[in-house]
Amino acid sequence: MAFFPWENIEYKTNLTKDEIINRIDSVVEPKGVFGVYFFKKYSYGKPYDGEIYENGFKIKRISIIGNSFKPIIVGSIIEENGLSIINIKMRLHYIVIGFMTIWFGGVLSILLNNIIKAKSSVEILSGIIGALIFLIFGYLIMTIPFKLESIKSKKYFKELFCKKNNEESI
Repeated sequence: MAFFPWENIEYKTNLTKDEIINRIDSVVEPKGVFGVYFFKKYSYGKPYDGEIYENGFKIKRISIIGNSFKPIIVGSIIEENGLSIINIKMRLHYIVIGFMTIWFGGVLSILLNNIIKAKSSVEILSGIIGALIFLIFGYLIMTIPFKLESIKSKKYFKELFCKKNNEESI
């Protein structure tokens, strides 16, 4: 989805599941205590933290900038017909989704309240314009940081799964 803060990506590669897990393990470190890590990016040098499972992973990119809108990356690995398929879903953290739902719901309820109580068309129009500004602002502060982080991760994953093996994604 080009306009929403979630993405589904699929990579097909000739790598085995174990090779994929090893490559992921080489760039992922275990989660910090309560997810708190100060200057962690410079202490270990791995760009992601999270958990790696037998057939998948759940990670996020480490950055020293506090970005609540960076994607949670959930991946699963499937082997079939000599190929490995890596399905990756990037989404916002559930707390951020909840906060933004409250944001959008609050703006819409204030808009409806102002439309109901408005006594003239000028008041209705100003309420609609004000609500649109807040809706667009909320959408932009949610989507732009997410997309910037997801672009970095997609580029990194393409190099991780495809370039090291001198192959392109299939």
